[in-house]
Amino acid sequence: MKVVVVGRGRVGSLLARELSRAGVAVRLIASRGRLAIGKADVVIVAVRDPAIEATSERLAPQLEKGTVVLHCAGNVGPLALHACAERGVSTGVMHPLVSIADKKKTPVVSGTTFVIDGDARARAVARRLVKSMRALSVVGSFHGAAYHAAAVLLVGGSLANLVDCVELLRNVGLSKRDAVLALGGLLRGVGENVMTLGIPAALTGPIVRGDVATISAHLRALESAPVSKAAYIAVAQRMLRVAQSGGLDAKSVRAIGAKLRQRPSKK
Repeated sequence: MKVVVVGRGRVGSLLARELSRAGVAVRLIASRGRLAIGKADVVIVAVRDPAIEATSERLAPQLEKGTVVLHCAGNVGPLALHACAERGVSTGVMHPLVSIADKKKTPVVSGTTFVIDGDARARAVARRLVKSMRALSVVGSFHGAAYHAAAVLLVGGSLANLVDCVELLRNVGLSKRDAVLALGGLLRGVGENVMTLGIPAALTGPIVRGDVATISAHLRALESAPVSKAAYIAVAQRMLRVAQSGGLDAKSVRAIGAKLRQRPSKK
């Protein structure tokens, strides 16, 4: 297959690199200016969501019969490529569930998941490309705001919590660099546990152990950091529900729940 990736941003750069490593003949071209795709079996549109339809309209006149066009957005479905579909070619979505913060330091996609949709041929070609990168595929009409919100909540929420946690470690004497590296490694381990053990088995810590004394100590330690304490309580309440679904006994659930709802005594 000859693949053309349109868009030199983070997603386009990542896909071009990984497909090239997999032995696929791939060209990476800019989405601005003259859009000349030449001979291509597959065109991957890796542009920002609002630009997908306009890019599709620019591509359509150049497409030959048998071409497959895929976009990489998670927030919209295959209909964003309607101009290409009207040309009579196969269209679909191949969205990487990968966090890409810097196009010069893109992550390896092996072992990650791509969510695929589109007509039968587009789905088949997308699955073939994903398999070549040693990644996983989930096929179905999942794309849209709810699906995208789940991904954003996980990535952005984890980072927001990480900022608080780094500050807590700095307050007890760690440098910012050491705190970031330590917690980043811990977060990576959580991801590995989730992938190998699933949920709720991947949950660790005092809540899943029913350790009320440790949770009480945490809350006391956070008295001087009210924002972090509020975040701890909110997340701990969610963790308690996960622990309960994993078999935490009712007595421990009640005791931890009461501790998390307890207001600090006035001095």
